[in-house]
Order: sequence, then C-alpha cells, then structure tokens
Amino acid sequence: MKFFELQDLLKQDNVIIDYILFKCPHTIRYIKKNQRITFKDNRLYIQKSGYFQMSYVENKEMKKLSFKNAVWVGHFYNGKNNFIVEALTEAKLIVFDVDEVFDMLDKENLLSHLTFLLLEQIRAEVDMFEVQFQFRPKERVARFIKMVSDKIDGTDELPRFFSMDFIASCCCCSRKVVSKALNELSAEGAIDFSSKPWLVLDKEKLEKYSEDTPLIASNH
Repeated sequence: MKFFELQDLLKQDNVIIDYILFKCPHTIRYIKKNQRITFKDNRLYIQKSGYFQMSYVENKEMKKLSFKNAVWVGHFYNGKNNFIVEALTEAKLIVFDVDEVFDMLDKENLLSHLTFLLLEQIRAEVDMFEVQFQFRPKERVARFIKMVSDKIDGTDELPRFFSMDFIASCCCCSRKVVSKALNELSAEGAIDFSSKPWLVLDKEKLEKYSEDTPLIASNH
C-alpha cells in the first residue's frame, strides 16, 4: 500500500488519534459554551467533541471552525495574544504531554502519520480561507455549508449555532447577501433553513458550486 493510500485509510478511521489515546497518558478538559481556550507550550490537544471558532483580534470578521479530532500543538499557539479560540458549543479536549506523544510515535515509526494529519488540517484551513475570498458570495455560502456538512458523520443536520450572522462572518459576506444565497439554495432544494436545526437536503446540489472557477469577488 502506498503512503498516501495509507494516510487516507488512517484518516477515515482516525486510527492515529485512537492510537495516541490508547498509548499516552492524558487528561480531559471539559469546555463550556463561549469559553475561550489558552494553550500551554508543552501540551498537545485533541478535540474530541464540540466546535471551536478561531479568529484574530485585528480581524474578527475572518473566522475559522475546528471540528472533532482536530489536533492542536500548544507551541504553535501559546503566547499569541491576538489569536482567539472560543467554544461555540460544549466541548471536550484531551490533553497530552507533547514530548511523550512525539517520542512514542517516533519510536514506533508513526510520527510521519501525525505530521501528515497536521498538514491536512493546515490544508483544510487554507480551503476555508479560499471560501472566504476567492468565490462569489453564493458560492462561498454553498461551499461553506457543504464543508461543514462533510465533517459531520451520519446526519444531514447542521450545527444548531448556524445562523445568517454566523455564515456571514465565516464567508465574509453581508447578512443581506447570505439571506439571498440561502433563499436561492432553499428554492433549489439543496437546504432547508426554515427551522432549527438546518438541514442539507441534497449535497450534490451544493457540490456543483465546488466545481466553479475561483473569482476574486466583492464581499458584499
């Protein structure tokens, strides 16, 4: 089996995450909704439930989401006073000594698998920034909804914190533009946002907006 084929298999089943949990001592942090997170330099964190929103003090309009099984290396975030991580829901973090995790994986020739996972997360963050800046507003909204839906297993429901204001902040659009896009996507039978939680009715209809050519477009 080739390296990248193995990574796809490991990623699908979260094997490397489960292996770290099995092999390394850890503690559990239970996070309340709206609680802000600070990271310690010598710790590694695995997000096991809930949603976090990331933003920067100088640009609060630019937001990112993190999902279940996200890995946070404290060294990369400690001391960044302008970087805000806030829980959108109740959440659970598993906390490890970063040296213990890296030493264990290195001894068992598995460190490259964690490195690949971290690189995949960076790529996902780049994709989220792409949604915010490189497409027309309706395409941004459709892509963002599909991106979040793809991260949720076994349900067509979107998180309950989804709202027009939330999508506007994540897609760098005005609320008016988001409202228009949602109504059009609803009329196309792609989503239902008439009640909570919002539903994805047809992912293929959202998928077609991922096939368009990027365009540097106005935010409004």
